[in-house]
Amino acid sequence: MSAKIGILSGPPSLEDVRWLAVRAEAAGFDSVWAGEYFSRNVFTNLAAMALSTRRIMIGSAICYAFIRSPTQLAMASADVDEISGGRLLLGLGPGTRAQNEDWYGVPFEHPGPKLKEVVAIARGLWGHTGGPFRFEGRFHKLSIPNFVRHNQARPQVPVYVGATNPYMLGVVGQIGDGLLGHPSYTRGYYREVVLPALQEGIRKAGRQPGDVQRALLVVTVVDRDEERARREAARWLSFYLVARPFHSILDHHGWQEEKAAIVDAFRPPDQAKLTAAISERMWREVLALVGTPDQVRRQWQELSPLADHVILLAPAPYGGLDFPDYRKNYELILETFGR
Repeated sequence: MSAKIGILSGPPSLEDVRWLAVRAEAAGFDSVWAGEYFSRNVFTNLAAMALSTRRIMIGSAICYAFIRSPTQLAMASADVDEISGGRLLLGLGPGTRAQNEDWYGVPFEHPGPKLKEVVAIARGLWGHTGGPFRFEGRFHKLSIPNFVRHNQARPQVPVYVGATNPYMLGVVGQIGDGLLGHPSYTRGYYREVVLPALQEGIRKAGRQPGDVQRALLVVTVVDRDEERARREAARWLSFYLVARPFHSILDHHGWQEEKAAIVDAFRPPDQAKLTAAISERMWREVLALVGTPDQVRRQWQELSPLADHVILLAPAPYGGLDFPDYRKNYELILETFGR
């Protein structure tokens, strides 16, 4: 059975975010997602998408879990779920230490246990029917004398969690409604590390495999020129793999030369080096959809059985495609995968 198909918005303005959501819904996509960055607030983007559409699911990929209080996170999610009529998929992730501390000025500590508390608080608030709400944990202590939420769309919002290392993947298996697989995953890493760690977390929590949906974020570049598509996708893959938390994927395959080349290409960023850093042996392993429309349709047939939901991640102007080209890529993606 083919996976559901979604698309992640990377455009630079709210008007473009709305444009993509409307077009994705018209093209028959199952979901449209917004990310969070120091220059974008994910809930503003999600609200714009929700108000512009009627059917398509709205997701965050990802919302940083620790930069807001758990109460604020839960209520912002409930607001978007209400606006959309119950269409939100809340994708959470801890982010990196640098993102938390340098971008947002919040401490980064014990991400696994802290994330469990954040999710427990959010679910507790969503399911609370009135009266005092209290929570006492390792990181959070809450006491709300009389918590009431009016006009909530659903008793609970599905929580998808982004993870890469085995420990956090186990956390996803224990508490998540879904996994949000990182675009730096390779086929081997997904098969040999991600799925076993996820299943171990599911087993440890006494859950069933079907309790956790598997969603994969997949770098996608569609171009009539195959070589140009590969160049742009290589830049975007390098953009992700340069981050230290994702070096474990390179180490898993023994790609030490490629790791050194990617790091060197960012000191300072050199577009030619970024492209060359993705070797042919890496291309055979990466989970990506890259090439002409016909090529990516064939690639989809091979990739889609790996997950319940595949989210197409098109390079955004700040890290991949140049501004004149990003919208053209979205147009071709929608044309190629539209139902």
